[in-house]
Amino acid sequence: MKHRTIITTTVTLFMGALLQAQPLEESFKSPPDSAKPYTWWHWQNGNISKEGITKDLESMKAVGIAGFQLFDVNWATPAGPIVHNTPEFHDMVKFSFSEADRLGLEAGIHNCS
Repeated sequence: MKHRTIITTTVTLFMGALLQAQPLEESFKSPPDSAKPYTWWHWQNGNISKEGITKDLESMKAVGIAGFQLFDVNWATPAGPIVHNTPEFHDMVKFSFSEADRLGLEAGIHNCS
């Protein structure tokens, strides 16, 4: 009787573990957004466009990135058409955040160039 109880308990524990493992296995195959990576997204010294923003963000979404931290950097990069902290720059930031919302990406921003 004692051996039967141990076997029954072992089988019950194994089946319980197996049932719990299936959602874990599925989570690895299709992770929730809370488990997906985030990235730094560098805008290179004003070399940005709305078309480029959309392509970048759609590509991030397609490869499973959940969000980004936007950085404007100007070190060792030729100046582009959008100057940091101008109305045009602010418009690009607003556009990038609206595109992030559209795609379900979380967005953050570093507050200086």
